[in-house]
Amino acid sequence: MVYFDQNVVASGAKDLADLRDDVAKAQAYGDDHLGSLGRCNGGKIYEAFLAEHTKSVEKFGELVSGSRTLLNNAKLHVDSTVKAYADTENTNTDEVAKIWNALEKNPKLSPVGPASAGASAGPLPSAGLKPPDSKTDDWIWKVLSWPDYLSISSWARTLLNYIASLFGIADLWAWLWECIGGDFNKISCVSSAWFNLEAYYRELGSELKNRMSIMFTGWYDSADATAAGDYFAKAAKVLGGTGGVPQPLHNLGDLYNTVSLSSFWFYQAIFSAVDALVDQTIAAIFEAGSLMTAIAAIFSGGLTAIPAAIAAFIALMSQVSAMWGWMMTAVYGYTGLIALLGAATTDVNWVTLPEG
Repeated sequence: MVYFDQNVVASGAKDLADLRDDVAKAQAYGDDHLGSLGRCNGGKIYEAFLAEHTKSVEKFGELVSGSRTLLNNAKLHVDSTVKAYADTENTNTDEVAKIWNALEKNPKLSPVGPASAGASAGPLPSAGLKPPDSKTDDWIWKVLSWPDYLSISSWARTLLNYIASLFGIADLWAWLWECIGGDFNKISCVSSAWFNLEAYYRELGSELKNRMSIMFTGWYDSADATAAGDYFAKAAKVLGGTGGVPQPLHNLGDLYNTVSLSSFWFYQAIFSAVDALVDQTIAAIFEAGSLMTAIAAIFSGGLTAIPAAIAAFIALMSQVSAMWGWMMTAVYGYTGLIALLGAATTDVNWVTLPEG
């Protein structure tokens, strides 16, 4: 026997309207966090990888618009279903089923059916949107840079950075690097925003399925309810499933992430090499100086012993810093190259949303 509760089904229409309106917040999030890649975009090295950035942002806008259209049409179908049941007094379910033929059934998907007892709607997907962050600011990079505290070259660069900050440049060396390898912090934040939008759409598909299953507690045991269940299974799949909207957003997150890490690692490799070269030179100078003062101590009654010890200590610190610097130059250079190859092999596969 057909079961249809008009109030429960009508509440499903309201849920669809809420989800439709919530998608606008994803667009606002994209407007806030996807717009700029920094002063020099991807720089000379990476500009080709990020050449489609503006087009990608536009395509994201098209996906948002398509999502709103799909959810709005689904709401209209529910409204039509409620009206049809009221007009025919639950007797013409075949005609109602035709309303739900707007999406082609996917035989691999089970239709959305009634939720279990006690099920409730979750928060709107936009509640999970969080500000993007940069992976190039991760604590691990600071740990790997511990010998900087021993490096005279590093302290000299820090002093120059401080002077540059007086003129409004937070990091002189990163600022200079932007024209070569782009603003890796900014690119990393855009990558994070793509991943956050991917998570948003996965949650949108999940919450659509959840709220519609609650709606079906008031509508079941009929061919039209099954047809609507097939409709919403397909809609949830294209909005939040593998091969749906999240796919290109994940591809973009991967692309921007590998570009930002490659840029950051090459940047670190260059300055590790510079610091290592300077520190090794300083170590050689002070090693020679400590030897000379040690010899002089023999003839001066030990008066030059303290300067010799200080010179030896500085030479030791510089040598340790130089050895670490050369090692990190190799590590950063290698990982930067691997990330560059990863960016070169990352494809973005856009999807077309059905209107429903």
